Amino acid sequence: MVEILLSTYNGERYLSQLLNSLLTQTWQDLQVLVRDDGSTDSTCTLLRQYAEQNEGKIRLLADDEGNVGPKRAFELLLGASSAPYVMFCDQDDVWLPEKVSAARQAMKQAEAEHPGVPLVVATDLKVVDENLNEIAPSFWKYSHIKQALLCRKEYAMVNPVTTGCTMMLNRMAARGSLPFAAEARMHDSWVTLKTLLAGGRLVALSTPYILYRQHGGNQIGAIEMQSSYLKKKMTSLGRVWHDNAAQWRMLKAAGYGSLARYLFYKFYFLTKQGER
Repeated sequence: MVEILLSTYNGERYLSQLLNSLLTQTWQDLQVLVRDDGSTDSTCTLLRQYAEQNEGKIRLLADDEGNVGPKRAFELLLGASSAPYVMFCDQDDVWLPEKVSAARQAMKQAEAEHPGVPLVVATDLKVVDENLNEIAPSFWKYSHIKQALLCRKEYAMVNPVTTGCTMMLNRMAARGSLPFAAEARMHDSWVTLKTLLAGGRLVALSTPYILYRQHGGNQIGAIEMQSSYLKKKMTSLGRVWHDNAAQWRMLKAAGYGSLARYLFYKFYFLTKQGER
C-alpha cells in the first residue's frame, strides 16, 4: 500500500490534471490522502467530487487547524498516514504513469540491501511550463545538481535540494521525521536530514517521473544555476547569511551540533559545484 499525501490551496486550475495522473498510475494499490489548507476557490468542491467518484482511492483529511502553510500541512498529513510507504505530492504537477511503481521497486531493493533503516527514494523531474511544454528534460541538470551528491549526508546538511514531490518514504523514515521542528525550513529538507542523520539512506533515481510545472504561483520552483545567478547570490551577502543561518538552525534542531564541520562541508561543496 502506498499513500500519497497531497496538500491543496486554491489549486483549481491544475488540480484535475494532477488527480487524473494519480488515479492512472500503473501501481494501483494506493490511496491519496488530501488536506486542503483553507482554499477560497473551487478546490474543495473538486476534491469532494473526485472522492465521491473514486471511493477508496481519495480520502479527505479534515481538521480545525485552518491555513497553516505547506510545511505544517505536510506534517499533519504525515502524522495522519499509516501506510508502509508514503509520497509527497504538489497540487500543480503531473505524475507520469510509472512514478509510483518505479519508486516502490527502488524502495523494495533498498530495503533488501539496508534492512531496518529509514529510507527515502527521490527522482529527477522534467521541468515544464504552465501548459506542460518542456523547459528542460532534467531538473537536476537544469539546476546543476549532481546525482551522486544527493545521497550523501554531508551534502544534505548544507544543500537542502531534494524535491518533496519526488520522494517516497518507508515507515521508519516517516515515523522518524515527526514531529517537525519549528526550525525546519520545509518538509522535504527536514525529512531528508532526519533520515540521513539517523543512519538511513537516500536512493536517487536519474529518470524523471514527474512534470514539474513552473508558473507564477509556485511555492518553490526550478532555478537554472547560470553563472549570472550564482554571481548575484554570492554578492548578496545578506541573503547568503540568512540562508546559512536558517540551515544551521535546522541542523541543530535535527540533532547535529558541529558548526565547524557544517562550515567545512559548506565550503567543500561550494568548491565542487557552486552553491549546489
